[in-house]
Order: sequence, then structure tokens, then C-alpha cells
Amino acid sequence: MTGTTEKGRGASQIRHALMASCALWLVLPAVAVAADITIPSGSTATTTQTLTDVGDTGTIDSGGAIDVTDEDGLVLGNDDQTAVNNGDIDVENTGGPSLAGIGSLGANSRITNNGDITGTGDFIFGIVTTDDDAVVVNSGTIDLDGDFNTGISLDGDDSSAENSGDITTNGFQSDGIYVFGDDGSATNRGTIVTSGEDAFGIYSDGNASTLTNTRTITTTGDDSVGIGADGDSATVSNSGSISTAGEDADGIKIAGDDSSATNSGTINTTGEDAHGIDADGANAVVNNSGTITTTSDDATGIDSDGGATNASITNSGTISVNGNDALGVESKGNGSTITNSASGSITTQGSGAPGIGSQGNDSTISNAGSITTNGFSSFGIGALGDRASITNTGSLSTSGNQSDAIYASNDGATINNQNTVSTTGEDAHGIGTDSDSANITNSGSITTTGDSSDGIDSDGDSVTVTVTSSGTLTQSGEGGNGIDVNGDTATVSTSGTITTSGTDSNGVEITGNDATVTNDGTITNSGTNSGSVTDTGGGIDIIGNDATVTNNGTITSVAAGGHAISVTGTGASISNTSFDTIASSGSNADGINVSGNNATVDNSGKITATGEDSNGVAVTGDGATVTNSGTVENTGSRTGSDAAAGHGISIVGDNATVTVTSSGTASSENGSAIYIDGANATVTIQNGSTIIGGLTFTNAASASFSYGGDRTAIFGFSSVPGTLTSDTLTFGTNGNTVTFLNPDEFQLGTTSLTFNALSRELADVLEEQMNAGTLDGSAFVATNGTPAETVSDRWSVWASPFGGLLNRDGTNGFDHSFGGLMAGAERGFGADYRAGVAGGFSFGHTDSNNNVHSADNYSVFAGAYATRNWQQTFAQVSLLGGYLNSAEDVTVLNNMVSGGLQDLSIDYDYLFVTPSARLGHAFALTQGTLTPSARARYSGLWQTGDASESTTGLTVSGRSLNVLELRGEAAFDFTPVAADTGAFHFGVAAGIDGIFTLSDNVDGDLSGTALNLSIDNDDAVVRGFGRADAVWKSNGGAAFLASVEGGYDSTETLSGTMRLGGKISF
Repeated sequence: MTGTTEKGRGASQIRHALMASCALWLVLPAVAVAADITIPSGSTATTTQTLTDVGDTGTIDSGGAIDVTDEDGLVLGNDDQTAVNNGDIDVENTGGPSLAGIGSLGANSRITNNGDITGTGDFIFGIVTTDDDAVVVNSGTIDLDGDFNTGISLDGDDSSAENSGDITTNGFQSDGIYVFGDDGSATNRGTIVTSGEDAFGIYSDGNASTLTNTRTITTTGDDSVGIGADGDSATVSNSGSISTAGEDADGIKIAGDDSSATNSGTINTTGEDAHGIDADGANAVVNNSGTITTTSDDATGIDSDGGATNASITNSGTISVNGNDALGVESKGNGSTITNSASGSITTQGSGAPGIGSQGNDSTISNAGSITTNGFSSFGIGALGDRASITNTGSLSTSGNQSDAIYASNDGATINNQNTVSTTGEDAHGIGTDSDSANITNSGSITTTGDSSDGIDSDGDSVTVTVTSSGTLTQSGEGGNGIDVNGDTATVSTSGTITTSGTDSNGVEITGNDATVTNDGTITNSGTNSGSVTDTGGGIDIIGNDATVTNNGTITSVAAGGHAISVTGTGASISNTSFDTIASSGSNADGINVSGNNATVDNSGKITATGEDSNGVAVTGDGATVTNSGTVENTGSRTGSDAAAGHGISIVGDNATVTVTSSGTASSENGSAIYIDGANATVTIQNGSTIIGGLTFTNAASASFSYGGDRTAIFGFSSVPGTLTSDTLTFGTNGNTVTFLNPDEFQLGTTSLTFNALSRELADVLEEQMNAGTLDGSAFVATNGTPAETVSDRWSVWASPFGGLLNRDGTNGFDHSFGGLMAGAERGFGADYRAGVAGGFSFGHTDSNNNVHSADNYSVFAGAYATRNWQQTFAQVSLLGGYLNSAEDVTVLNNMVSGGLQDLSIDYDYLFVTPSARLGHAFALTQGTLTPSARARYSGLWQTGDASESTTGLTVSGRSLNVLELRGEAAFDFTPVAADTGAFHFGVAAGIDGIFTLSDNVDGDLSGTALNLSIDNDDAVVRGFGRADAVWKSNGGAAFLASVEGGYDSTETLSGTMRLGGKISF
């Protein structure tokens, strides 16, 4: 055994000496010595009654009595003796040695009290046994008045006492039941009341004792414990009521090793340092499923002292303490396990009164229930030893200053919150540690409302803090942070939600070197910045060298001076991959702000700064490297008081490197897209990037600028950098503007395709008119019959609106639409010859799939045509010429215009001509006419004058396009359907076009540099097509026609045209 109660071994030795004194007194000559003894009703013995032989029985009948002074009442002097009191025993000690109402000196004694035992004076035992295997049962009354008295005392091993009556003592060290031997037991099913200092309700000094209370124990006096056990392996249980009133008067106290205490009833203590349950031995086990209430200072609900290593404490009931330095549960030994289960409730009221406290190393604390504290420095859970493990799956609430919900002070702590934590006091953190190598995880909810109260606060090196996707941190007090770490090599990871709204607060704040922060969740700071504290009011703030920050989530800051991410220290590395946005909206508040040399910033997400004099990214220090493949934008105003403020990317320092890659965008509405104040700056703009806003180099002569894109780009600088390079493009300088030109974008690659489609359609319109005329001729008599009236020598006028579409997918894809009107007049010269003239106009629009090129064009044209039949054989010729205007728009990059894109317009004027010749033969068939034919058509387009673009200084001239198209076609005209007023003709056709670009030459010049803009693509194209024609011809010579054609060619271009027509003969 390693510990003792407040009585201690000394008190036990005093009592043992008194027992020995009693035994000596018992063996003195007595007046009445006999075998069995019976004191009948109405009789009173006034001397000691002694049983001498083994197996004797002594009985006091109801109405019988023993009334003695300075001597014992009934003595069992041998083994296996029995005593039954149904009457009265009254013992008075006037000052001699200890006395007993009933005393046993032998083994296996059986003592039953159904009557009354009364003692007056000191050193009196109501019932006492001094040998092993005694059994004492009290269902009557034992009432002792005096010091050093005991209601029932068992001095031998393997003895038991059971009380279902009343035991009352009144005096110093006057216990209700005392078990001195090993393997003893005491059970109270009645009432035990003690009044006096150091007067226990039930007390055991032997090992392996079992002490049980199922009803009522009440003590009044300092050091007066309800149930106390000093021996090892004791088992104490209470399912009744224990009440103590006095200092150091615990409800239950176990001092030996390997002991247990269980409470399923009620325990109430009133007095300083009067614990509900006190366990001081090693390997103690304490279980409370009942109610424990303490109401004084230093009075803990369940207390385990330093010698109680490996204690196991479980609360599934209610613990309520009211007093300073009074804890709900406390363990001071190493290796303790403390559990507050789901049904458990712990409430403390007072300063220095945590709900659960542990001072030893390697403690394990779990809360699944409710813990509430109200007082200064009253933690919900506090652990002061090394390697503490704390888990909360329940509810923790504190309302005092400096009262963390969870606190660990020493190294190696592991803290896991999975449910609800809240604090309302100042400097009261949700989770707080002062330990190195702490590991903190929050997957629940942490809320703090007091000033300087962090959601998670850690002072120590090598700390790991994790907020999972279900975790939330909400902080609203001034100067409090969502997460605050003060120490080197901190690691913070959050995929949950951190919200701060207090003045001078940060979402995450770290002071220390080698910090690593990863945010996959949401950090929002809606608080303000007082201006008296630097580096506050932001999302993530780090002060220390070699910090690493990775953001894959959302960070929002609204405070003036509150940067979304801020790092002060050398060697910082910051990466943002989230398109959920880093956003700052306060004045002088940057999206990312770094102060220190050799910083690296890599953005592939979105960064937005909207406040006055704010930057998307700001770096102060030499050797900075900024890479942007995402979006960095600044829309805030500028006061101009700080030249480095109000930009997209701002760097103050020498040897800076900025690279905008892939689809990256850097923009500033009122400042520079990129601002660098320092020597030897290098800026690279790669393909697919967009720059909106000026490019400023304060030391332009030493600066280098490289453009790696393949689009035409115009860049405006404050001063042109000393070194300009491009991977493939030609560039020229005009003042502080540099133009990088891609000739391919000005090659007018779609002009050949759209012009050839237009000229083909014009030839097709004329061909339709000539085909309609052949329906009158003798060539079709074999199948159509002789017309009722010939109009071959009449004049005819006609008109035909037309339209078409072109579509090509892919990198060089485009969409083109066009339409127009052609009209003409013709006359027949006999049955087989017809000729006419025609003219008209067209308009069209083209969009490229890469959103770089577009064009609007119109044309006017005129020409003549003729057709000649030789029976079934015919020939057709036509010639058209005209003027074509094409307003070409090329979208280029220009950092000096809104949106970063500018449409450059160039007007081209052309003359064109397209002659065509067709030869065919009609074969009469049973169901109609089959007409194969061949056509040759030429299209020529020539630019007139030069076309210039003033912004870039580009001049285009000498455009010459020559195209030959050969067509083979087979048409089938069905037998017409005749009516009284005319006939309906329907036909279909299919064929193949061979399109050959003979030449397409274009010359260009950029600021004196000659450019070759000639087109080398699509020199030979094969196109298949199909057509349907319908014609109504009236008997009077009027005709109405409609035609639809669709085609697809070897360049994967889909085409479609439609035309209508009307003709009147007169």
C-alpha cells in the first residue's frame, strides 16, 4: 500500500492499541462467567457478561438490558460464539481503558444487534471483534457519545459488518464502522451519522476490503470521510447517499493501490478540500454514474493524487462543484485515463476550477458528455503532463477569462475535437497548448467570443494543427485568431471553415520559422484593423523565415491592411491553386503580401484585390519569383501616395522574376498589371496569357521582357525594357509601346474560302436561271411533250435571293454566313439560244473558332450569260465581275485597353472576276431526264491599294488570289406534273468539285519590316455536293424556282446554300 487517509497509519496504530487495551480488560475476572447467557425481558445485568466455551451463545431478550459503567457489556471469549441483542446495552466509560457494548475475542464470532447499544464517554466500541471471520449485523441502534468511539469495529481478517439500522457517533475520531483486518467487508443499508473531527462513516485499514453503502451516510467535522479505505485492493461502492460537512471531508476516499470506488448514488460535500471521491493509490479505478456535488474551495468532484499512477476515472453521471480551485475531475498521477461518457455532466463554478484536470504524464482524457465551467482560469479540460491525449466528442463550454475549453501545457500533446467547443471569456481559447510536438485536430465546432481568444492557440515548436472538412472555427473577439501558433516548424492544414470577425484578428497566425500552412477549406475574416497592431485583420499571417503556404480553398479578408495571405520573412514559398478565390477588399490589403528576400509566389488560381492602394500580389525583397498561370486582378482605386500600391503584381526589390504562363491573367484597372521597382527585373509573358494594365519598370534599362506567345500582342510600358525577346514573332517599338506580330493572324486565310463560296453561288444562280429556260426547249419534247405556247423569243426579267453557310471545326475552324440578291434580264433567240445580263449585291460575316479573326464583307457585281441547245446537248457560259470590300477584324492582346483585348480593323478593297463554262447532255428516260454535265470556273480576286492598321503600323498590299474549280455533275429531272395553268418540275443532282488554288499572294510590312502573308494551305480541295431543285412554270411564261444544296469537302468544311427565284416573260 502506497498511501493512507487523513487518519494515516499512526491513527490506525492508536486504535489498535486501544483494541489491545480492550482485550486486556475483557480477560479480567468478570462477575458473570457462564456458558450460554440469556438476559430475559425485565432483567438488567449490571456487570460484564462473558461467554467462555466454544460455540456459546449470549442473548439479551427484548426488554432485557445490560447497564455497566467502566466495563464491557457482553464479551465473547472464545471461538464460534454468537451474540444476539434484542434489548438494551448501555456502557459508560468514566475514564478507564476502552470498552465495548459487545466484544469478541475469538474467531468466527456472529454478533447481531436488533436492539439498542448506547455508549457514553470516550474509547467505547458499540460492537468490536478482534479475531478473524467475524460477522456483525446491526439492524438496531448504536449511539455513542464521546471521542475515539466506534459504532462497529472489525479487527480480524475476513470479517464483515452489515448495518441496516442506525449508527450514530458524536466525537473526535469516532467512526460509524471500522474494518481493520484484510479481506473485510462493511455494508450500510441503514443510516450512519458521525459528528466530530476525523470521524468516518465507514473506514477500512486492511487490504482487499469491500465497503458498500446503499442508504445514508452523514458526517460532520473536518477530515470526516463518508467512506474511507487505506488498504490495497479495496472496493468501495455507493448507491445511496453520502453527505459530509467539514474541511478535508471527502465523500469517498481510497488510499491504497489497485482500489476502486463506484458511485451510483449521491455524494454531497461541504467544506474546503472535501472531494466527492478521492483516490490516492496506484491503479485506482473510479466510476461515477450518480451525482457528486461539492460546494467549497479546493473541493474536487473526483480527485486522484500524485501517487495514483494509472488511475482510471469514468463519469457517466453528474458532477457539480462550486468553489475556487475545485475541479470536476482531477488526476495528478502518470498514465491516468479519464472519461466523461455521453451521459456524463461536469459543471464547475469558481476560479481555477477546470472540468477535468490531469497533471501526470501520458494521460488520456475523453469527453463524450457535457463539461461547463464558469470562472477565471477554469479550463474545460486541462492536461499539465507530457504526452497527454485529449478527445472531445461531446460539449465543452467555458465562460471565464483565461479559461480554455481544452488546454495542454507539456510536450507531445494530442488533442482531437469532434464536437462542440465554446468559450466566452477573454484570453480563453477553444484549444490551447504550451507544448512542443503537439498534434491538434478539429473536426467539430469551436467558437470563441472573448478578446484575445483564439479558436486554436499553440505555443511550442513542431506543432501540427488540422481542421478537417467538417471542422469549423468561429472567433469574434478583438485580437483573437482562428488559429494562432507561436513556435518553429508548425504545420497547419485546414479543409474546414475558419471565420473571424473581431478587430485585429487573423484566420491563421503563425510566429516562427519553417511554418507550413495548407488551406483546402474556407477562411473568412470580416473584422476590422485598428491600425495599432501590424499584420492583423487578414486570412493567413506568418512571421518567420522559410514559410510555405498552399491555398486550394477560399480566403476572404475585408479589413484595411488585412492581407488575405501575409508572410514576413526570407525564403517564403506561397502557392495558390484555387479558383474559389483569394480576395481582399480593404484598403492597403493585398491578396498575397510577402516581406522578405528570395520569396516564391505561384498562382494558378484566382486572386482579387478591390481595396484602395491594394495589390493582387505584393513582394518586398530581393530575388522574388512570381509565377502566374491563374488570375491576379486589382480593381481598387489608387491614391498615388505609395507608388508600389494599387497594382496587379507589385515587387519592390532587385533581381525579380515574373512569369505569366498558360491561361494566366494579370490585371489592374487603375494601376500597373505588373510593377517592379528594382534592378535586373525579368518578366516573361507566355502563350495564352492576358495582361490588363501597364507594365512598369523603375529601372527599365536593366530589365528584360520576353514574350513567348503566338498571338499578336501590343504591350505598353512606362519605359521600354533594355532587353526585348520573342520566341517566334516579329516585334517593333513605337515610343513606349512594343508590338509583337503574328503574320498568320493577318494572312486572311478565310478570304479564299469565303470568296470562292460566294463566286460559286453566283455562278450557280445564273446556272439555275439557264436551266429553267431549257424546260421550254425542244430538247425535252421527248419526255415533256410539246408546250402549248412557246415563249422562246420573248423578253424575261428575273430576280433570285440567295444565301449560304460555311462551317469548319478545329484549330483553323470558322463560321461564315452570306446572302444577297441577283437580278437579270434575258431574251430568247429562237428555240435553242438564250442570253442575258445580270447584276446584284451580297453581304457576309466570318468568325474564327479561336476568337482571333472576324470579317464583314459586301460586294456588288454585274455580268452576262448565254445558253445554247443542240437537241439534248447544251452549253452554258457566264461572266461576272465586281467589287468586294472586306472589313477584317483581328483580336490582339493589348494591355492598355479594357479587358486586355483589342480588335484591330483593316479594310480591304478588291476587284474580282469569275467566268464559267458548262457542257452537258440530256438523256430521256422513262421516268424523266438524266443530264450529266461538266463545268469549269475560274475566280480571280485582286487587292486595290494598300490596307493599313495604325495601332500596329501594319500595311498589307498586293493581295492576289486565283482559283480554278472543276465540277462534274449528274442531274435527274422527274417527269413534270402538268396542270391546267402550268407544270411542276422537280429534280435532284449530285456531283464533285475539284477546287485548285493556283496562287494566293499577300505582301505585308510592319514598321519597315517586310512580311510574307501568303497562304499556303488548301491548294487542292475535293468537295462533294447534292442538290434539290423545284420549278413551277405557268403556261403564260412565268416561272418560280427554289433550290437547296449541301456539300462537304476534304478540309472538313460543311457548306449549304439556298436560293429562290422568279421570272416573268413578256
